[in-house]
Amino acid sequence: MPIAMNDERIIVAVGRLERALARAEAAAARPPSAPVADPDEELRARHQRLRDSTQAAIARLDTLLGPAVDPALEVSPAPEEPR
Repeated sequence: MPIAMNDERIIVAVGRLERALARAEAAAARPPSAPVADPDEELRARHQRLRDSTQAAIARLDTLLGPAVDPALEVSPAPEEPR
C-alpha cells in the first residue's frame, strides 16, 4: 500500500522531532559552559584602572613641578560615577 502524502508529512515531522530530541539530549549531557563575564563590568574595571593610572601620573607631575604650579589651575578629582 503506497504511503499517502499526509502520512509522509507525519513521518518527516517525527524524524525532525527525533533529531531535535537527540540534539537536546546531547546538549544536556555536556558540562555547562563557563559563565561569561559581564562586558559592562569589564569596561568599568578598565575605565577605573585608566583613571587610577592617570591620577597617579598627574600626582607624579605635581611632585616634579612642586610649588611652581598655580593653585588656581589644580583639577579636583572627578566625582564617583553611579553604578
